[in-house]
Amino acid sequence: MLRQLAAALFSIGIAPPAVGDSDKGWTVYSAVEEGREVILRYRASIPSWVKRETMPKLVVITWHLPGTAEMPSRQESEDIYEFEDILQAGVERERVGLLFMSTTGRGRVEWQYYAPSLESFMAAMNRSLQGRAKYPVMVEFDSDPTWSSYASITTGK
Repeated sequence: MLRQLAAALFSIGIAPPAVGDSDKGWTVYSAVEEGREVILRYRASIPSWVKRETMPKLVVITWHLPGTAEMPSRQESEDIYEFEDILQAGVERERVGLLFMSTTGRGRVEWQYYAPSLESFMAAMNRSLQGRAKYPVMVEFDSDPTWSSYASITTGK
């Protein structure tokens, strides 16, 4: 699904300027796919501490929005950003995860990370979120040693 979205964005020639923290190398696209707004944010450059060969695991975290909402409400956005900030800071500080992409729209927010192992990522995630209310997220894992998910976003292939 995300690879299809990335390919669609590139195929229709969307070329918006990078927004946000330019020193962190993030690029943001906003598009309408099948009549539904989708926002795709990805890292255009990878931090120097990341060695692709040491992070072969793909972690996909999904936050489904309630009801028929396509995009998060203001309160949901605050909760979602809090979750993202806490998790990203925790796993990247321990260098057991790299957030490389997020999408918002079609009734959900999804984050994709690369990690050295599922165990190290989940341990850091649990430490980061310890003592906080439960967040309504689902975590899935896959193997992606060639970083094909990242390549599909950055090259549209």
